[in-house]
Amino acid sequence: MELVRRDGPDKAVAISEILPQTLAIIDQYKSHSGSQFLPTGFSDLDAMIMGLRPCDLVIVAGRPGMGKTALALNIVDALATQQVPSLIFSLEMSKDELSERLICAKARIDSHLMRKGRLNRDEYVRIGISAAALQCAPI
Repeated sequence: MELVRRDGPDKAVAISEILPQTLAIIDQYKSHSGSQFLPTGFSDLDAMIMGLRPCDLVIVAGRPGMGKTALALNIVDALATQQVPSLIFSLEMSKDELSERLICAKARIDSHLMRKGRLNRDEYVRIGISAAALQCAPI
């Protein structure tokens, strides 16, 4: 409710003020130059939603255990490889759990085996490489 009450830059404006910028954006779509769409890392999803835009709010919903967090973390990883800053909020997982899942996903390691300590030498090397890559990521 506070967001609705707050006076912000989005006050009522005449369409005549908006049209020049809108037409410039449409022209960019035609020429594919300066597109504001960011790929999610999932080509089928990008085809459906046309990628992500800075002004979009995307809500991922589903039943428990359906992969919502995994999808979100994979998108964050794809954005990080493009050096796009991302922020993760989770009401269900701690920062350590989210970090663990990001590392495992990037390393393509089964997180259950990792928690059991049943990884081989190559998998531990992949964890180190993934952690080093995430260290520099704007997440």
